Amino acid sequence: MPAVLLDTNALIYVAKDLSISRQARSALRRASGSRQIFVSAISAWEIGLLAAKQRFRFAPDARTWFFDFIAREDISIASLLPEIMFDSWSLPEPLHADPADRLIISTARHLNASVMTRDDRILDYAKAGYVEAIAC
Repeated sequence: MPAVLLDTNALIYVAKDLSISRQARSALRRASGSRQIFVSAISAWEIGLLAAKQRFRFAPDARTWFFDFIAREDISIASLLPEIMFDSWSLPEPLHADPADRLIISTARHLNASVMTRDDRILDYAKAGYVEAIAC
């Protein structure tokens, strides 16, 4: 069963039941129930940052929203292992410098998972063959 790593934006779309691509829905269905859907620990930081900047509302609060969704959907949290952190800065170039995106890409490569994302920069990186991606 192919593993899927939800980028932070995909996590929000899936959790808030917003429209996602047919390909993304299919990938989630295939990975569902097999503990093969992951979220990087860095997404918790990004969710907290979005809440602090009031860019999204997470009820009742960002922390509870995040952990409730993870538990409800039986999603595994991918730890930020030192290998992943070091590898994030030696990824094949060209890649932008956003540390969260680099950590998510490095985590996906470590897990041999496809990144589910709406981020064009990550999708372009996948087209170059450096990571598998699913357009959300």
